[in-house]
Amino acid sequence: IYLGARWLRERVHFFSDEVGGAEQAAHDTYELALRANNRTVQSSSAAALAQIHFQRAEYAEAKLWAERALEVARAIGNAASAATSAALALAAVVELGESPLAGRYLDLIDQGLTSGTDLTVNIHFFVHTLLVAGEARRAERAAELAHARAGGRLREMHSALAMAEVRAQGGPVQWADAERWYDHAIALAE
Repeated sequence: IYLGARWLRERVHFFSDEVGGAEQAAHDTYELALRANNRTVQSSSAAALAQIHFQRAEYAEAKLWAERALEVARAIGNAASAATSAALALAAVVELGESPLAGRYLDLIDQGLTSGTDLTVNIHFFVHTLLVAGEARRAERAAELAHARAGGRLREMHSALAMAEVRAQGGPVQWADAERWYDHAIALAE
């Protein structure tokens, strides 16, 4: 419970733009999880570190942590963490200009999105990753799924952002719809 509470606190710091504090805490939690052999928190903390490095445009470090998180998540059968880690790894690979093993990552993302787990807090990142990887139809399906599952203002806001991003990529025909989704996300955030 202690390690899980630490991980949740790190997420609060991250989403509150206290990224420096979140990074140090995630490193500490990762090390504690290694010593306690808590693979769930190892994977979650590594994914948090990947997301922090990705946000800072430190793509090589993001890829390293995402692959570490993905390896553990797959070993323990954690579809949600594997999907998040796969999305982070794919995004980092694309940003690094490397040739991605997209199929491997896309399969894991699809499994996570359809497993019944609640990934709506990260859906805007999933959608962005799928779009930059050239997977517009998958991105649209993921955004629609998140929107259908969203419960609570935070998840509704994230799913609205995802829907807006998909529509914005659809060209001028869908820009008015994208604007409505952005307005909806802003209203939820206020």
